[in-house]
Amino acid sequence: LISYFLAVIALIITLYPFLYVFSASISDPIEVQRGNVIILPRGFTLQAYINVLAEGQVIRSFFNSVWYTVVGTITAVSLITLTAYPLSRKEFHLRNFFQIYILIPMFFSGGLIPSFLVVNGLGLYNTRWAVILTLCLGSYHVILSRTYLQTIPDELVESARLDGCSEFRIFLRIIVPLATPITAVITVYNAIGYWNNYLQPFIYLKSEELQPLTIYLNKILSKATLETAKM
Repeated sequence: LISYFLAVIALIITLYPFLYVFSASISDPIEVQRGNVIILPRGFTLQAYINVLAEGQVIRSFFNSVWYTVVGTITAVSLITLTAYPLSRKEFHLRNFFQIYILIPMFFSGGLIPSFLVVNGLGLYNTRWAVILTLCLGSYHVILSRTYLQTIPDELVESARLDGCSEFRIFLRIIVPLATPITAVITVYNAIGYWNNYLQPFIYLKSEELQPLTIYLNKILSKATLETAKM
């Protein structure tokens, strides 16, 4: 009973901001400014949605954000799992070298200018892949996934080899199904990271046709701030 009670309290606390934002979006702006909207909407109106949908850039930016989130998450999870699996195997003799190689970027970074020069030199500037590839292989996620894969018993892999399975088949038929919990974790991490990403699109995407929703919302917020300051 205590667990269910705490879970319900946590659910209410978590859902309230979303409910408030939705209620405010369909309420009269005057009522929202007066603070009369707490849970239920006051003065029902859809004018806010009409104004938003009238801007073609909103739909395009939203589609771009969805594209970056879906494609980026799939790419990131695939590369992270494929990198973590050999690092978790004791028979891989170069694993210590590559682990150190992956750990270095967690403590030292080349900086913004070298990263921009690399992206530009590879011809990725102002392309969707500039956003995808610069975030797809985080060192922390690789180490997290490798640590979990090390808990899988070696006997499962050895028995599969005795049955004639190749390394790729072992990875697909044994490792991937058993790694579902850690795969779910890094999927959530990367999905949130790509959806909320602002810095990479701001630096690498010049065309408004490619910019995600975070860039568009920042422009709207900056414009509203300037108009408020003038008033």
